[in-house]
Amino acid sequence: HNMKEYIYTQYVINITNHLKIDNLDLFSFTKKNHIVEARRLLWLLCSEHGMTPTEIKRHTKNVSSRDFQRSTIYRGIVNIKETIRRDSDYNNIISKLRQIDI
Repeated sequence: HNMKEYIYTQYVINITNHLKIDNLDLFSFTKKNHIVEARRLLWLLCSEHGMTPTEIKRHTKNVSSRDFQRSTIYRGIVNIKETIRRDSDYNNIISKLRQIDI
């Protein structure tokens, strides 16, 4: 449990640093595309580490008090995978975002 929380936190740090997004903005109610995509990238990276939408939901609520639905997280992951499939430029940034010290 603590390891997954650590991984989640590392991905939040990577995403906010690399994509120049404020921590508060990452979990805000905005519909700005770059913020929504950043959040979806976070969820995708976490899912690649075997975290379920329920776990991702819990970690997100712990750091932001935002209570996303599991279905929203699941759909976000599906959507960002499709975006990545259509635009290979995402692979460059994702490889940077994946680098964490475990």
